[in-house]
Order: sequence, then structure tokens, then C-alpha cells
Amino acid sequence: MTTGRSPLTDVLPGVRECLRNEGWAIVPVSGALLVLPLLLLVRAMGLDLLEPKPDLGPPGPAVGLLLLAVLLLSILGQLFVTALAIGQAGETVGSLLARLTRLLPQGVAIGFVQAVPVSLGLQAMASSQPVLAFAGASMVGVGVYLFARMMVALPVLVGEGGGVLAALQRSWELTSGRTLGLIVLLLALMVGFFVLAVLLVALAAPVAAIATLLLGDPATGWGPAQWVNGLLLAALQTSLTVMVALVAGRAYRTLAG
Repeated sequence: MTTGRSPLTDVLPGVRECLRNEGWAIVPVSGALLVLPLLLLVRAMGLDLLEPKPDLGPPGPAVGLLLLAVLLLSILGQLFVTALAIGQAGETVGSLLARLTRLLPQGVAIGFVQAVPVSLGLQAMASSQPVLAFAGASMVGVGVYLFARMMVALPVLVGEGGGVLAALQRSWELTSGRTLGLIVLLLALMVGFFVLAVLLVALAAPVAAIATLLLGDPATGWGPAQWVNGLLLAALQTSLTVMVALVAGRAYRTLAG
């Protein structure tokens, strides 16, 4: 692994610039493609942050279909934000979404390849067996390295075309010599996300209490407090998804020149 020059100084100002110039499109599209479907999924699965259930059981067919729809819409949202981050803002929102929809199969495949190593490592880390937990932690470290090397595959797909393997190979080439800087960038993003999560959680508690006081709490089912916390969960996941897409897109612009 070689260090190279860290792209932090180029990427983060680019992210701010994109949010300033394209936020008018990013916010409503992210709300429609990411926040709303996630909120519906949280409600359908019964994820209650106030009274978590120890075992939700396997999802039914309807929830499974909703989960698939959420995944596809999430990838489409990432592709949309990525397109704006790399500078493809010259067409209407509708035409851009229509064009990016054709890239959904490749986008899903790239997202799967990026996520699998870290996901498997995190699952192993949760084991009660020390050896398996240590192996999981090692796998997470390898997964972070691999994610950094494949980080700009989606921007390559949107900006240059080609298939999944071509995008992954091009990402591997572009990130050569910049891996450490990209890992630092990802860690900075995670720290920022953690701070945002703490602030939103602190804000959600009084908002949920006020909403319950004003609207009442039903005897059964979800009340205002559950909806507030469900919206918090969806907003947090959306903010992370959008920021990763923005950072990856601007990193691609920096690395590809």
C-alpha cells in the first residue's frame, strides 16, 4: 500500500461545492428515493427504537419485496448523487434518472462487491468466540482497504460506461498510490457521521416527547414518537448514503483529473 498525496484537500471542498450548487436536486430526490422508502421499511418491519424487539423473526414476502425495492431505489439514489458529483448536471432530473435507471443492474453488482467483505467481517466480529471475532476484525480491516480501492467504481460506471469488471478495474487503477489517503477520508466521513448521529438522537428525544404530548399515544401500534424515531433512522441512513456517493464522486474527479 502506497500513500501518495491525500485527496482530502481536493475532495471535501468539492463536496461542499456540489451540495451548494446541486442541493436543490439532491435533497428532494434523496427524500423520495431514500428517506421515504426506508421509513416505510422501518414501519413494515416494526423496528421500534423506543422499545426494540429482541427477535423480529424472518421477514414475510411483502417485506422482502419492499426490502428489494428499497435496495434498488437506494442504488438509483446513489447513482443520481454520483452523477451530480462528477459534473453531469446538464440535463433535467427526470431524464437523468431515466438514463441512470439503465445502470441499476451494474450498480447493484458493484455495491454488492463493495459491501460483502466488511459485512462478513462485522458479522464474524459479533461472535462470542474470540478466534472468530478476531478473524472478523481482520476481515473488516481488509474490507476497508478493498472498499477504498473500489470506492470510485460507481463514478467510473456513470462517467465512463462499461461493465462491472471494467469499472472495478478502472477504480483499482485510479486508487493505486492513494489508498491510505482514501482510508483517512473514509474515517473522517465516519467521524462526521457519528457526530451527526449523536446530535440527531439528542434532538429526536425532545421532539418525540413533544409530538406525543400534542398528538397523544395510541394504545396499540405506532404513535408519534415511533414515527419521529423511524424518520431519524431513515434520515441517518440517507445522510450516510448521500455523503459516501458525494465523496466517491468528487474523489473520482480528483483521481481521474
